[in-house]
Amino acid sequence: MPDTPSADATAVARRAVTLLTDLQQWSMPPARWARAEAALAAVGLATDPYDEPALDRALARLEAAGQQRRSTRVGETPTGAQPPIPAPEAVRVRATVLLAALSLAPKGPRGPRGPKGRLAGGH
Repeated sequence: MPDTPSADATAVARRAVTLLTDLQQWSMPPARWARAEAALAAVGLATDPYDEPALDRALARLEAAGQQRRSTRVGETPTGAQPPIPAPEAVRVRATVLLAALSLAPKGPRGPRGPKGRLAGGH
């Protein structure tokens, strides 16, 4: 019987692909990028070897790092806060490497593949 991931594993893998792709477009203060980088390190540890529960926890950390905690008007920076910056190059490179690692993970995000080996419905 082939080693196929569960529906939950496929959902976690698709969430990882979406989040790693989207974060490259995020804009946030440098302190939050530092938290995102720490979460990316945890994502990396969960992909080699592939560990679905650890990946799920690491993705939750990454999502939390990217969440806006205060509501402000568009374009405003809260008083005393650092202005948001685009994703640093190191973050973009790490996300790209992790996307590649996920596509090659032996137990990782298999599932229905679309053109060029990408997960069907993924980015």
